[in-house]
Amino acid sequence: MSQIKALIINPDSTWQVSLIDSGLKSLQTLVGGYIEAVTTDDGTTIFINEEGNLNGLAENPLATYLWWTLAPYMIGVDALVGTAVVLGPVDNEGDETGVTPDTLKVFADVALGEVGMRLAQESIEAAEKYLATTKNGS
Repeated sequence: MSQIKALIINPDSTWQVSLIDSGLKSLQTLVGGYIEAVTTDDGTTIFINEEGNLNGLAENPLATYLWWTLAPYMIGVDALVGTAVVLGPVDNEGDETGVTPDTLKVFADVALGEVGMRLAQESIEAAEKYLATTKNGS
């Protein structure tokens, strides 16, 4: 089994770039259950726990801000929960590839607050509205 570079973002906003084994089992171990792939227009794939919302996993603001930066049409529509594993696009054979340098640069901007603060200010109302509707069962 080959290894690929992954960005792993935890709900407490700690993160690391690590080499992980490619494949389903490794991703399931990292997210703590069945996986769900969230993709962006540039092909970045963010893997999260498929049942994270149902199981009440903690919100992951840093992963959410990265996702919203890469997919602005998702701002305020949904948020990510639990540990997120960020990889690159799939290759021609359908296999996952490592997180790209471009995605890591975007993440650095988000993590350092330049983009994160702007997104937080622009979308806090949308996020609060989304969270209020999910808590009220609407």
